[in-house]
Amino acid sequence: MQTFWNLIVTFFSWLGSVGAPKASDTKALEIKQIMLGDVGPLVIYLEECLATLGFLARKPTGKFDAVLESAVRELQRAKGLTIDGKVGLKQTWPKIEELLKKRVTPQVPSKPTTPTTPSKSTDITTIQPVPWMDFMKKYRGKKEQDNDFNAMMTPLWKKYFGFSLPSIRGSANAWCGLMVAAALGYAGIDVQRNGSLARHWSNWGAAINYKVNGAPHGAIAHINHVKCGNDSSNHVAFIAGNCTAEDLTRAGATVDLDGGNQADAVKISTYSVTEICSIRWPLLKFWAFPGKVTKTINCTSGSKGKESTR
Repeated sequence: MQTFWNLIVTFFSWLGSVGAPKASDTKALEIKQIMLGDVGPLVIYLEECLATLGFLARKPTGKFDAVLESAVRELQRAKGLTIDGKVGLKQTWPKIEELLKKRVTPQVPSKPTTPTTPSKSTDITTIQPVPWMDFMKKYRGKKEQDNDFNAMMTPLWKKYFGFSLPSIRGSANAWCGLMVAAALGYAGIDVQRNGSLARHWSNWGAAINYKVNGAPHGAIAHINHVKCGNDSSNHVAFIAGNCTAEDLTRAGATVDLDGGNQADAVKISTYSVTEICSIRWPLLKFWAFPGKVTKTINCTSGSKGKESTR
């Protein structure tokens, strides 16, 4: 196996002379499995490879962070590999070598001409892993009264929105928008800089025409408990499951949202679809705009609750 990978590294070194990616000292690299949290020259090399193949739109950092993991997952999804975010010796490294050898650029949809019209993405029949939802899962169940959670979240007011608040506790500090920003920031995505107000997320990213295409896991939903356009009673959170257009247009329908400041906690709560004002998706060069949701998965758990979102 090691001899095989030495040959691959030698091939990459040669290919580098005609424009393929190359690390500062490719011949010295030991090709091995790498994953989230790893650092070093091999990670830089991976970043250069994915950038060349069109799956990563940034300069190498040497850090296997959530953004890089997302790019790996997208390559794995596009090429029919096991989607685990890890770059191993059995599937992902060989596939990268194959793609570089053929110099084939994958078909990664670009920003749609009209934001409400998805690019050529495949229909969605499974829950697609997105890194910002890993953050939501990690902190699910945390309450604003939790001192450690409060201490982690409070500095993010300044980091993402440019102003400071002493806490996320209390009726004056609605932190649903902060939770959305924290999750996206964890994934390395630029956030809505005035997103402390939930309604401002309605013009961030690209719109999903949910009445036609449904809404996938991880999409951002802006709702208003009274009427869209109101300055008050706004809330923002993530779509918890996969919802088809039929799910979201049926009379009396409800939808589960995964968010913060839901009964003063991070949790999944149920809301009426009549409260939806907008559903959005991040504009990412390395991540396809979602296709049509054709299979319902955990869209709603029941009737609308009565939880406060301040």
